[in-house]
Amino acid sequence: MKGKKFKILNGQLCISIDAIVEATSEKIRNTIYNGIKRYKNELSSSYEYYYDPADKRKRFLVIDRLPSSTQDAILLHYNNPLYYYTAEHFTDALHNYIYTDDIAYFYNKTRQQKIKISSSRIDQLAEACGWLRMLSDQYLFGDFNENKKAYLYHAAQIISKRNIYGLRISHWRSLDHKINAWKREQRECVLPKRYNNQNSKRLPQPGYDFIIKTYSNPLKLSVRETWNQYLIQAKEQGWKTLGMERVRQIIQLPSSRQLWMESRNGSSVSRNALERTIKRRKPSFPDAMWSIDGLTVQLRYLEKGKVRSDLYSVLVLDVYSDKIVGYSIGTTETATMVQAALRSAGRNTMNLPVQVQYDNGSANLSKEVQDLLPRLAKFNFPTAPYNGKSKPIENFIGRLERLNLRYFPNFKGGNITSHSLAIKANPDFLEVQRKNKTLPSKDGAIAQFELAIATHNKTKGKDGLTPDERYKKEDKRRRKMDYLAMVDTYWVERKYKARYTKDGLTIEVDKQRHTYEVEERKGIEDMQFRMQWLGHRFTIKYDPDDLGQIHLYDNDVWIAMAVTKYEAPMAMVDREEGEGEIISDALYQRKLYEQTQRDILEAMGDRLEEAGISTDLDHNILKKDAYNRMEGRVLDDLLARTAIPDSKPKTTKKQAMIDLYSDDEADGSIIEDY
Repeated sequence: MKGKKFKILNGQLCISIDAIVEATSEKIRNTIYNGIKRYKNELSSSYEYYYDPADKRKRFLVIDRLPSSTQDAILLHYNNPLYYYTAEHFTDALHNYIYTDDIAYFYNKTRQQKIKISSSRIDQLAEACGWLRMLSDQYLFGDFNENKKAYLYHAAQIISKRNIYGLRISHWRSLDHKINAWKREQRECVLPKRYNNQNSKRLPQPGYDFIIKTYSNPLKLSVRETWNQYLIQAKEQGWKTLGMERVRQIIQLPSSRQLWMESRNGSSVSRNALERTIKRRKPSFPDAMWSIDGLTVQLRYLEKGKVRSDLYSVLVLDVYSDKIVGYSIGTTETATMVQAALRSAGRNTMNLPVQVQYDNGSANLSKEVQDLLPRLAKFNFPTAPYNGKSKPIENFIGRLERLNLRYFPNFKGGNITSHSLAIKANPDFLEVQRKNKTLPSKDGAIAQFELAIATHNKTKGKDGLTPDERYKKEDKRRRKMDYLAMVDTYWVERKYKARYTKDGLTIEVDKQRHTYEVEERKGIEDMQFRMQWLGHRFTIKYDPDDLGQIHLYDNDVWIAMAVTKYEAPMAMVDREEGEGEIISDALYQRKLYEQTQRDILEAMGDRLEEAGISTDLDHNILKKDAYNRMEGRVLDDLLARTAIPDSKPKTTKKQAMIDLYSDDEADGSIIEDY
């Protein structure tokens, strides 16, 4: 198979598709492509991948994000993928670090000092120089997330098997000492002690100054180019002629490195390499600082017959006591999980932290979390990137895996960069569990993780106290939190108001409808609240982790707490003890409510009557103006209809009315024509 099988991309060990096929079978290729498509469309968290920086057409998949069965097959085929990657990576890079000058240097050394070293050993000395030159290159550390110990551990394993003359080491610490010697002595460090460097004459100050100043140039001249420039100046100035190896030794002296590092590489690189660290003391009381971080829960479980290991947790650590005060569990680090972990810490402690420490993860920098943190703590800011030492919780996560989680039989194994076999899972043991289906369920794996947290909190430390006991320390600087303060700090406020109706108050959370009432006691609504607030719109705050109750606010003033509306059973057989009494009480309260309204209304009428104000209303009174206008029109109609037609000249309306009322023979009856 052509190309690299393994690469470390974005700090994660990845494997090529062809390497997976080699470890399993050709049939899995379509499954991989379908999984990549689902991951790309955010339908699955498995099959996470990165493009090969050297060939954008090629994808490498994160081993920890592959299905458990595929991971097992990879472990069985390649035994130790990280070691395989290291050997592949180092061996491929080594030829760029072995110089022909190395061989020439040792041949000249044998002639000048009459040392008897065979040609095969000279070749091995050149290879030893190549290894030390490569391993001292700080840029290679990036593949291991700056984990120098893991970097040297795997390199030492490869070198020890090669049995190189001048570099026979069996432990990573020995290799580290050899690298430090290389930085001081260069090629001389691989020679046996009996072959000491005879060139001990001191270089004049101007020559030293020229070498350091030339090498510090931002154009970054190589050692060879610096040496060539020195030879030109040495000839003009009459300085002593030096070999290139001697110039290299001068440049790599600790005192020299501090001079040229910033000018050559920039202030950021110089600070990381040379800047003095500040030793920090732990917080002086509980809740002075909480630290947040997430971890992949390395526990396997069975779900619908398939082996999975995709649990993820966000932890909140009280740095003073080393106690986990809150956590949340899910499958992906999200802003919702971070908020849930902080709410858990609030409910468990009923305290507020003075400071919250977190990293620059997207979940922590989300608007929801950034809105919550100022309400929670006086100080909150992220740690410096790529600086694990600044986060105490990262050390805790390693201890949790090493001292607790690894004792569960379904433990998947620690971080891939860890070199300790004690925290590595036995792939054969895991395979037996998978075949026998003895793994726990998802709920069982969650229970195991919660047990590990509880065990840690109750385990005594070097001071003889448990984290639980340390957290109980009293201090006047601790910030106590009452119930309403917790609501204001942690609970979610709905964007839109909700109306309190005759059926209660209904809201929708995660596409689920929930109905609430303000109760006097279980199942009985508070009638005084109903009479005052029925039909009012309230601002709602609620705990997403506990939807059994909500709080009602009006103009930022707390009004009442509403609980999930009681549901009475329809069937008699479904009634539980005491429910019959609740139903009877509710029916009585409903009648009492109606009667109360009647009594209040009647009392109002009595008070008005005593004041001499009548409330007796009928149609005439309500429409008095209309009746007055109608009366005039009716009278006109009556007068027109009583007029008697004759042949006499027409008289005016006024004359007709006078005649009508002055007729002595008129009896007042109305004559109508039919």
